[in-house]
Amino acid sequence: MTEEMVANANKEVHVTGTAATTENAEHADANANASLPDSGTGAQLSDGQIAFLTALVANPDIALAAEAAGVCRATAYRWMKEPACREELTRQRNEIFAETLATVKAHAAQAVTQLAGLMTTTDERVRHLACKDMLDRAIKVHDMLDLERRLAALEKAVKNQQRPGR
Repeated sequence: MTEEMVANANKEVHVTGTAATTENAEHADANANASLPDSGTGAQLSDGQIAFLTALVANPDIALAAEAAGVCRATAYRWMKEPACREELTRQRNEIFAETLATVKAHAAQAVTQLAGLMTTTDERVRHLACKDMLDRAIKVHDMLDLERRLAALEKAVKNQQRPGR
């Protein structure tokens, strides 16, 4: 979830009747039980947790992410023990990875064209490296397709064994 998505989220603030502990008193505003709509994890996270997790996606150092989000390090480590926080972190990282993968896919054809163009250069060393790279990638694609085919066959065999009456 990006900061913009968080800012635009529909928020309801629920302040608990318990006093803030010494550990999080200086960050009571960030750690208040402000709930966001369910992010699919089954639990609602506070604004402070969302800010921390967003910072953690950008910087995997928990202490630096906590500082960037304005929460104390001990609170950040405690949050990382909560399944809902870990699930949200995984969701955010998967979202970033999907966006990155889409960018790679969008430029893959151009990269192959450029690499193929290098195969005809007059520089023998560059031509050799380009040809080797193209062959290496072709072998990887072949192996991946073979594994995919074999996995599909195994899944089909398992499915057939699980049918009633067998």
